[in-house]
Amino acid sequence: MGTMGLQKTQPVSTSGQSKKRPKYAPGTGTPKQRAILLGAAAACMLAAFLLPGGKEEPADQKGFEEAVEQKAPPVPQAAVAQQFAIPHNAMRGSHARDPNFLPLTEVTMFTPTSAAEIDSRLIVLAKYYSHPNPKERDAAYKATIALGAELVSRLPGLIENATSTALINYANAARELKAVNAIPALIARIEAKNKAAVARFEMFSALASFDDPKAQAYVTAAVGKSDFLTRDEIWSALGDNMNEQMANLALKAIAAGGPDCFAAGKALARYGKTSDRVSQLTPQLQPLLATLKGDARLALVKSVASMDPQSASNLLNIVTFDQDIAVRAAALAGMARSPTQQGIAVAAFKNEQDPTIKLALLQAFAEAPCEAILPDLIALLNDPTFRNPARTALMAANKGKDFGGNDFDWMDWLKERKAPKLTAQAEKR
Repeated sequence: MGTMGLQKTQPVSTSGQSKKRPKYAPGTGTPKQRAILLGAAAACMLAAFLLPGGKEEPADQKGFEEAVEQKAPPVPQAAVAQQFAIPHNAMRGSHARDPNFLPLTEVTMFTPTSAAEIDSRLIVLAKYYSHPNPKERDAAYKATIALGAELVSRLPGLIENATSTALINYANAARELKAVNAIPALIARIEAKNKAAVARFEMFSALASFDDPKAQAYVTAAVGKSDFLTRDEIWSALGDNMNEQMANLALKAIAAGGPDCFAAGKALARYGKTSDRVSQLTPQLQPLLATLKGDARLALVKSVASMDPQSASNLLNIVTFDQDIAVRAAALAGMARSPTQQGIAVAAFKNEQDPTIKLALLQAFAEAPCEAILPDLIALLNDPTFRNPARTALMAANKGKDFGGNDFDWMDWLKERKAPKLTAQAEKR
């Protein structure tokens, strides 16, 4: 047998004495050494089995790998549109921000040409109107508008069947694109009894914006026959979209002093944002400011105070000393927004103690910052009644930057603010 085989022991002479090896021991080495040798042999056999050899792979295997490495042919645009039209939760790919949406830039990376591609694009964009990111929602609306005439031709059907978020966008698109062909669909959707009353503000805004007798007649009639909540929505939708006839209607609603007077007043204020419109309304506003009482008077003064500041302030002089505190506060707030009449509001702010007047002026100075009252605003930071509106007005004067509620920090800011002006004056001298 070989030296690693098992064999019976034989007598061995050592120093004249006879000894025996252990029974069944190998020819050489201890049990630990034999275990190490066996482990090394097993490792060599395993390595020889796993490591690739020098032999060439079979031809069919190489062909399979080459076929896998080849790039897929380009996909036609129509097929891409169809792919994006499937539900987003069925799409593949890693979208770290929201797994239910592809980035919109991937959806709109090609220009749809056929009717089928345009329809698919609209289906996908409708999903993005509910995207959690407002930038994506705005981008989806812009992509919708970009379809132009193709969108205009489809708007009646889209408005008829749209859900709330989509309907808002389609009504806004009808207004922006002047899609008069959508007027019947808008009216029918407003009147529909079997569908939820949604997006009425946007639909009335679209109808009021059209230079179309049918649309304007419908809006005018709706103001008179609708319930209070709907009338409030209609007045809110008018504003910038009103024509002269609708402005006269608002004046009548204000003068009546009923439940619509304040809503109509806000709409009229938005109509009067330009000096030419205030000039047009002045012959009617002056006598009403002198004669109206109660809610009607307050509604009209608030309306005029929110019109074009330069033109409206001339009308408000007559009511700046009114005995009704609310009327007086509204008139002074209008003065505070005027670049030429602001001094009257500053004097009232420093001298008036009534909280209604103070709060109205603080709100106005937040809209039209005034350097002359900055120390007074800082002093009000220690008054719990006026602390928050005073801080808001200070932030407006500081272009939105906030130094907190500590008057010392704002005093340091005011000193630094005045320092450059004092230096400039000294250099002029």
